[in-house]
Amino acid sequence: GSGVFAAASVSLEVRACRFQSNYYSSGNSDGSGLFLAGPNTLVLNDTLFAANTASSSAGAAYFGEGTDAAMTDVRFESNSAASMGGALRVVGGTSTRVFLHRVSFRSNYALTAAGIYFQGGTNAGSITLRSYEFLFSSSSSFTNRDVYTTGSRAMIFESDCPAGTFTAGAGLLGCN
Repeated sequence: GSGVFAAASVSLEVRACRFQSNYYSSGNSDGSGLFLAGPNTLVLNDTLFAANTASSSAGAAYFGEGTDAAMTDVRFESNSAASMGGALRVVGGTSTRVFLHRVSFRSNYALTAAGIYFQGGTNAGSITLRSYEFLFSSSSSFTNRDVYTTGSRAMIFESDCPAGTFTAGAGLLGCN
């Protein structure tokens, strides 16, 4: 990442911050605003990710395997990635847990999953969304517009799921 890069076993707390206009194109080119290699712990509050670009994946933020993240009042706006996860890419694993509360995704772009790309394998991991919104996100494929999961992952939406915006691949989606 070109904004913040955190190696494994880091505990990071970010409040009232702006990750804006970062561009990352060297190495694996993931997470131009924030890159967490994992396993890491993250608390993110009242933060904006805007106009970040990655030449590979995770336009705004990348969370590696084993990340334990809690995000509240976070906005992802106009971020882009060439391949997957215009706003956010999460690599699942046994201890991967991501909780999003009052998080918005607006005008993000990626070839697959303009909002969240949740990459999995065979180990359990989860993303929980509560009070969220996806607006004006775009992807070149209709079925992969806002959220895409692979592998045996669990995503739990604790409010109504918007119709037609989520693709489960081989993952599991649930709406409460």
